[in-house]
Amino acid sequence: MEEQKNKWLYITLEILLGALGAFFSAILFSVSGVKDVAGQLDVYYFKFFSLVYLGIILGVGLGGFIYTSYIRQPLNVVRGMLYGIVGLFVFVWVDLALRLFISNDVPYVLRAWILPILIPLLGTVIGFNIRIDKPFTLFHLNNHPDEFHILNGDSLLEQLHQFNKDKIVFRECLIDGPVKSTSLNAFMRERAIFFEEVFCANKDDYLKNVAGEIEKISRIPKGSIVNLWFEQDLFCQVNMWFIVNLLKEFSRNCTLYLVLPIKDSWHGFGVLSLEELKASYANRLALNTLDKKHIVKLWESYRENNWSELKRNASPLKPKMEHIEDVVQAHIDRFPENGPGRPEKTLKMVMAESENKDFANIFKKFNAQEGIYGFGDIQVKRMLERMKHIIKD
Repeated sequence: MEEQKNKWLYITLEILLGALGAFFSAILFSVSGVKDVAGQLDVYYFKFFSLVYLGIILGVGLGGFIYTSYIRQPLNVVRGMLYGIVGLFVFVWVDLALRLFISNDVPYVLRAWILPILIPLLGTVIGFNIRIDKPFTLFHLNNHPDEFHILNGDSLLEQLHQFNKDKIVFRECLIDGPVKSTSLNAFMRERAIFFEEVFCANKDDYLKNVAGEIEKISRIPKGSIVNLWFEQDLFCQVNMWFIVNLLKEFSRNCTLYLVLPIKDSWHGFGVLSLEELKASYANRLALNTLDKKHIVKLWESYRENNWSELKRNASPLKPKMEHIEDVVQAHIDRFPENGPGRPEKTLKMVMAESENKDFANIFKKFNAQEGIYGFGDIQVKRMLERMKHIIKD
């Protein structure tokens, strides 16, 4: 409802900015000395328009300037005026052509009322390159699309606190728990229940801090630039597959970039300085249509536990994601036909070889050997509980 309200509000402002273009048309054309074919100076209706538009612009222009200042784009009204002026030049030449070549056959209402408003308005609309799917996107100071940064967690958000960009934090861990559902709302409800039962997380907190960020992704404007700050371990990759699929489902048609840590290690972004993070962004990888198709297939195959399709769609991505085939195989190794999976085997070995059974020590040694999984402490603790080991926190 709020987006619909904002849509009509900014369309109204657009029309009034077009009227501003007509105001400039009236002023310049009335003082230009152009006469009609009868030799009479036709300026009366221009003066009328000038007074009306001047009153409108004094109110709307000031209000628009204050409002757009509030949303951190204070020069937007100026940009609207400039495109209105472009429209006014078109209007002047069209009006001249009508007077010189068609003369009095042109209806007065068309020449005196419709054209002074319509042509500058069209110039303004074209110049703003309106996109109806996001409120006030017409007020951007340039023709570049919106740019968003989807981060793999709060730790990276803290590292990028000086990075003045639109940031969305993806706080899910889709390597664990249910991932099948009939809709996004159903998916988030099921995940909220899972977080509550397994991680003892408050359902309302999940809906606000986790599901709320996912909803932001679903509302990213069409045609935006989206930077995916995700590492190459399984934890990050599965989350990234979900996001690419989500953008496809909502027909966002975004330009996607994958931002990988500039240092190739399983430690990821956490060990990078701000300058190294900026370098990672500067070396981001563009994901073309075929890349996105394979990533969507990876998510679909992951949901259905289709190992052959996982492998088939991982291979074409290897030139951009060096470890993707190894990551997919590591996931498949979690679920052997018989016996414990690869992570459990490694954890059992670490426990057997470690004199110090403190969880922090066990967790560190496990990640040193199986960093490819990107498991957090919760995932490792759950494995230990399933293996019925006594852990010392």
